[in-house]
This record gives sequence, C-alpha cells and structure tokens, in this order.
Amino acid sequence: MNDHDKSNLIFLLNLSPQGFKEWFCQASEDDHKYAQELVEQARLMVVDAAVAKMPQYREAQQVLERFM
Repeated sequence: MNDHDKSNLIFLLNLSPQGFKEWFCQASEDDHKYAQELVEQARLMVVDAAVAKMPQYREAQQVLERFM
C-alpha cells in the first residue's frame, strides 16, 4: 500500500456515517471496489502484525527456518 492508498484509506475511515453514505452514493463501482481492496489490505496488515507478535508464531518460524 503506497502513500496515496493510505491517504485514501484514512479519508474513508474518518468519514461520518452520513459522509460515507454521501461518498458511496456518488462514487463509481470502481471506487467501491478500490475502497474494499484498501480496507482488506489494511485488515490483513493488522492481522499479520498481531500474528507476528504471538510467541507461537516466532517458535513456528524458528522450526520452519530449518526447512527453508
């Protein structure tokens, strides 16, 4: 995700419910798809960061390093 994408994500996340409704009604189908992709990328980044902090993850990585 580049800086432009991050700015767009922040814009979308900071919209009020009414502001989001207004944006959604005027946006194109491509805009909707792009927004959905941004949210999905952000979700995966948060999940990946949370998993990486788990002790089990680090232990699994150490075991797998021997096979890579």
